Amino acid sequence: MPVMCFSLSLADLLTILAAWLGFLLGLYNTWVNYQRSKIKLQLSPAVSLKTDNGIFYSYCDGIETIPSDVQPLFKKDGILSLRIVNMSEFPIYITSCGFAANKRLKPNRSPIRYLVFASGDKTGKSIRENGSVVLPLKLEKYEVIQLRIMDLHDRKNVQNLLRLGFVGIYAATSSGKTEWTNCERLLKFVLS
Repeated sequence: MPVMCFSLSLADLLTILAAWLGFLLGLYNTWVNYQRSKIKLQLSPAVSLKTDNGIFYSYCDGIETIPSDVQPLFKKDGILSLRIVNMSEFPIYITSCGFAANKRLKPNRSPIRYLVFASGDKTGKSIRENGSVVLPLKLEKYEVIQLRIMDLHDRKNVQNLLRLGFVGIYAATSSGKTEWTNCERLLKFVLS
C-alpha cells in the first residue's frame, strides 16, 4: 500500500489558516447578531419611600441595602415598585405587569389594573398628568422606569398576596416575552 505524503507550502498553510479564521469569525458574528435581536428585560422589585419634602428613595438591590434606621419607615409608609430596564437594542412595549405565583404565569397571575409612574425619564402619551400609566408602555433601548405597584402600609394586601402564593412580579411585552422575578423576601420583610 503506497503511503501518501502531503507537502504544503507556507502559502497553502496561510490560506488554510485564513479560511478557518474567516469561518470562526462568521460564527461569532452570527451569534452576536442573534443576541442583539433578542428581547432582554431586566426586572427587579423595589421598595420606595417618598418623604414629606418630596425626596424619593428607592432600594432595588435587596432588603440588606436598606439602612436599619429607616427600615421602620419603609414598613410603615413604603411603596412596592417594579423597576423595568429595557436591555434590548431596540424599543419594546410593556403590555402587562403584576403579581404571579410562578414563572409560567398560568393560571396563577394577577395583572395590576392601575399602575402609577414612580420614577424614570418617561414622558408622553403613556404617562398621564396624574401619574397613571396607560399600557402598552413604550420603553426605548436601555431606558429605565419604575412603576408604583402597591402601598406597603396595607398589611392585609401583603398577607393576601403571600396566602394566595403570589410571590413574584412579572412584566410582559407585546411580542410575548415575559420576565418574572421573586419578591417573597421583600413581602415577608414588610410583614416582619
